[in-house]
Amino acid sequence: MLSMINWDLPWDVPQKVTAWQVIGYCIATAVATSFLTVMIAYLIEWWLEERRERKRRKEKEP
Repeated sequence: MLSMINWDLPWDVPQKVTAWQVIGYCIATAVATSFLTVMIAYLIEWWLEERRERKRRKEKEP
């Protein structure tokens, strides 16, 4: 089944992927994911605080 597939790619692709490249990719992905998670949590916290402030202001007004 796999032998029927033509594995020759039309562009030049480096065939060798080193372990360091894989480790680097994993670390970069983890860092980016952590950063995005922290930013989303910060935005949610900011949004909830804004909502609370608006409610307080609305209650203070006669």
